[in-house]
Amino acid sequence: MNRLFPAAIAALLACALPGPAAADLFVSPVIVEMVGRPTVTVRIGNQGQQPTQAQVRVFGWTHGKGGDEYPPTEEVVASPPIFDLGPGETQTIRLLARKMPTEREAAYRVFVDQIPGETERRGRGQISFPIRFVLPLFVAAGSEGEARLASQFQRTSVNAATLAISNTGTKRARFDDLWLVAGGQKIKAPGDFPTYVLAGSAREWTFTGRDANAAAQATKLMVMIDDKEVEIPLGR
Repeated sequence: MNRLFPAAIAALLACALPGPAAADLFVSPVIVEMVGRPTVTVRIGNQGQQPTQAQVRVFGWTHGKGGDEYPPTEEVVASPPIFDLGPGETQTIRLLARKMPTEREAAYRVFVDQIPGETERRGRGQISFPIRFVLPLFVAAGSEGEARLASQFQRTSVNAATLAISNTGTKRARFDDLWLVAGGQKIKAPGDFPTYVLAGSAREWTFTGRDANAAAQATKLMVMIDDKEVEIPLGR
């Protein structure tokens, strides 16, 4: 099972010192939804002054003990998978699901990678980093699904505690922030946000040191969803 990179919409940006202007890619949309039909399109464009080449790959998306995992998949394919982009050009990519889910939403990650050409590679004193976009892709039979969230807090050692949030619903939940409340103290969950709890999955956060001790006294679990504070019952 492949573990590639943290789930970020744009993981790397191009950088060059000095030299010809590098290719500057854009992707639209940055959150991809395939609802009620087995296909959707993504636009990839080159806003730079140099030609470049790009590759599109689709991976599965699951939650593991160590974080998100992206196993290889053939359930969704991209066409074309590799293509050239001249300055100012745009390519439309078609994503095709070979099998639509019948119950809960399925989740994937779409990796869009710039393939550096000779122009990006050459040049003394020039450093160039290829661009990578990592897009969430959600595939569902319909739009009526919802997330159903439950939590479980457990003290695992003197200086550590784990908070698990499960989603037994049919649609993902996206958290822009997450924290525990103990008295007047706010204990923010570790890790990067926004983040997702996928349908039919569970995600864990580990608190250590002083945060673990404070979290053990928590009476509330709060998350930020669509700019609104939402309380999830805190299970123990």
